[in-house]
Amino acid sequence: MVEWLGFAEACEIVQVKLGLNGARAKALLWGAVLRRDFSIGHSPTEVHDEERRLFPSTSRTPQGPSDADRQSLTIIHHQSFLDWLQGFPPGKATGDEIPPVVPHRPKGTSYAAADAPLVQEMHNLISRGEYPSARSAAMSLIAKIKGAGTPDSLARRLVDRYKETYGANGE
Repeated sequence: MVEWLGFAEACEIVQVKLGLNGARAKALLWGAVLRRDFSIGHSPTEVHDEERRLFPSTSRTPQGPSDADRQSLTIIHHQSFLDWLQGFPPGKATGDEIPPVVPHRPKGTSYAAADAPLVQEMHNLISRGEYPSARSAAMSLIAKIKGAGTPDSLARRLVDRYKETYGANGE
């Protein structure tokens, strides 16, 4: 018996066993991988050169590796995968049992309270003429912005809040 399966091979098994199309099977399987519902690893034949780029201990790029890159290097322990798969009735998957795949901030939480003093600080910086635009002021405060994301996405959130508070012209 094969001890490890590639992600693509496991995805094909999910399609056949649960009667899902490729995209639904991939979403279900990748969600299970992210939740560590079964034992996973990284392909030893492919990881040596790619590991630093795809699985860095500290990411050098803000966005990190794509899911497709990570999936191509993910291997799944065969027996733990089969044990996980037994929890689904054959050919009866409706999609209702497929949990969300993308990790996200819980609904009802917001960075609005944490952003408010920064928006005020942005306004002061722009009013004093230290920065010509909301974006440049937001970029100067990047280290103070709470939350995860790329510097661009964090700055964009702060600029959006600035525009909500002070209008497009900052008045």
